[in-house]
Amino acid sequence: MKKCFTTLVCFFFVCNSYNQSINCHYIKPGTIRFPPHSCKFASITLSTLHALALQMKSANQCRVVLIGKGNGYSNEMQLSWDRVNCCINFLVEKEHVNREQFIFMYGASGDPNSIEFRTAYPGEEGPSSTPPPFPNLRK
Repeated sequence: MKKCFTTLVCFFFVCNSYNQSINCHYIKPGTIRFPPHSCKFASITLSTLHALALQMKSANQCRVVLIGKGNGYSNEMQLSWDRVNCCINFLVEKEHVNREQFIFMYGASGDPNSIEFRTAYPGEEGPSSTPPPFPNLRK
């Protein structure tokens, strides 16, 4: 009986992991560009965020990583944080996406006027919000 139970648990876990990975492929990775020194959304940014929200709602068991670029000076890191925070807040407040679906990352290398998003890798964890690195520099 114990062996059968273990097999059923393993089968259930494998099937659920398989289904989750298939559904998460519906979320397409992308980039959101910002004007220099700004967190304002352009109309193309709003359409990208809307499309992301629709994908996330259809795959609500998946998590999405938002990665803010800019890891040089403290003001770049803060702007990186601000942009990720603005995107998550917009998706939560305006598009009604569950905040727990996000993994908040900032300060990555790359174009400091952009953030990237992608589905989380299997087993990837992280906070859905984090305190600002330099609150006195917030936009």
